[in-house]
Amino acid sequence: MAHVRKKFIEILEKVMKEGEQMTPDEKLFIHEGIVYPTITCNPEQFKALEAFQARSDDVVLAGYCKSGTNWDGQIVTDLVITSAKKYEPEKLDEKLLLAEFPYLEIGDTEKYKRMDTYPSRRVMFTHLRPDRFPPSIFKNKAKVLMLIRNPKDVAVSFFHFSKNFSPTPPYDTFEEFFRALMIGKIPWGSYIEYLCTWNKYIDKENVLPITYEEIKEVLLILFRYMDSYSHIQQ
Repeated sequence: MAHVRKKFIEILEKVMKEGEQMTPDEKLFIHEGIVYPTITCNPEQFKALEAFQARSDDVVLAGYCKSGTNWDGQIVTDLVITSAKKYEPEKLDEKLLLAEFPYLEIGDTEKYKRMDTYPSRRVMFTHLRPDRFPPSIFKNKAKVLMLIRNPKDVAVSFFHFSKNFSPTPPYDTFEEFFRALMIGKIPWGSYIEYLCTWNKYIDKENVLPITYEEIKEVLLILFRYMDSYSHIQQ
């Protein structure tokens, strides 16, 4: 997976350099009433995304920015790869599974045509609200993991993230950032509106709500068990 990490880092370094050359006002744009980062998203990308054809065995990890999508996404991806190696090794192609930047809304407009050629099972992440998903995700009943995190932790994490991630405007104080967060003037809009939008989709049969806190707790229990077991073995 070294080639994947290298590609991920290359993309991040590229957008960081571009962000350093932009003014705060240039870093954001509004599309259909929601604020997005200019460097990573654009209207042409969203238009192309509408035609994306999801499959019933796709796994889509959906979470608001700083809800833990990168961390949980790595866990989900590892689980899919491990399962495929055991049960369907003939279908597994790790290079193709990890060929694209994992966020659906980030990339070039030809990305979705390339993804059409990739074998199942595909794993993808998104910060988009469910009403901004390509229609095929719900129509074809892709497996959607809806990730929720404590709003306070999201806000604090996002504030510190915005101070160090050049493609997003920095905020001098948490109070200033929190006001922008509440009225949706930060990338991907208001977290409250994001959660409220999910209320209309949460009961769909292809949606599974999970929380960042639950996953941390499960892993903590597992690590404690492994640690105690290793001591017994010694």
